[in-house]
Amino acid sequence: MKKNELAQVEAVFVSVDPERDSPKKLAAYTKFFSPSIIGVTGTPRQIARVAKQFGAVYRKVKNPSGKGYLISHSANTYVIAPDGTLNTIFPDATPPRRVEPPSSRVPLVRVLPACGLPLTRVSC
Repeated sequence: MKKNELAQVEAVFVSVDPERDSPKKLAAYTKFFSPSIIGVTGTPRQIARVAKQFGAVYRKVKNPSGKGYLISHSANTYVIAPDGTLNTIFPDATPPRRVEPPSSRVPLVRVLPACGLPLTRVSC
């Protein structure tokens, strides 16, 4: 992406495991990828509402090792327009060359969650 296009993007990582993903852990995790990524989490109910809105799926599963649990989840990238509408879904492992900015008619990501849930924002 060009610098001016990138300036329009706000990357948001939504944790679906608030039991283990404290704000401190989430901030460290997102910072590993980029200091500009915003990490958010919330209550299980809030997360379920956001996931449902965007078609994301997740569930807690027993760890085969017998220790604790794992979270099985979809891993898509969602492009959300400033008005909160879903513009595009890129499946996990989409090659960078296939990720093109939407047309100039649809500005890039600015709002998440679109439903206005009071998720906890963790800035890196």
